Amino acid sequence: SSGDKKAENREPGVVFAGSCSVATLAQIKDYQDRGGLSCRLDPIALLDGRQGREEILDFILSHPQKEVLVYSSDKAENVKEIQKLGRERVAELIEQTIGSVAAELVKRGYGRIVVAGGETSGAVTRALGFDAFEIGESVAPGVPIMIPVENRQVRLVLKSGNFGQEDFFARALKMTKGEKYNE
Repeated sequence: SSGDKKAENREPGVVFAGSCSVATLAQIKDYQDRGGLSCRLDPIALLDGRQGREEILDFILSHPQKEVLVYSSDKAENVKEIQKLGRERVAELIEQTIGSVAAELVKRGYGRIVVAGGETSGAVTRALGFDAFEIGESVAPGVPIMIPVENRQVRLVLKSGNFGQEDFFARALKMTKGEKYNE
């Protein structure tokens, strides 16, 4: 019904994946295999200014009816290449970019934020300025839906790399909408 559509449009969802764990890479693939829209953060393009917060925001906002996965996760051998550029610098740039994109999206009414990766989760919660949460139902063991006391419209799901089922992103996006997830 059109009523359901309105609820969906009012609270768009986004997934950020900064983890390179085996589980997260499988979750990214599952999301893409389901036809999910995704945008890869390219550390080299970020470093040399060809990609930044604006490009990523434009991509997400140009698909207002769609949930978008933004990921910097990559296979270990590619990560090693990038780390030659300075691991700390690259990680920091990715986290700052994801954090500032998340903060801007919440300002624009995005209400469902799913984050994979411990460091990335920290960067997002710092950027959003949330520090007190109500704990909702679990998407996976040890991974609950969190409702920030500072903004009860928002649903946040934070997981470290190796947590969650392969269909974790689809599951988290559906559950943060308040819908039941059936495999």
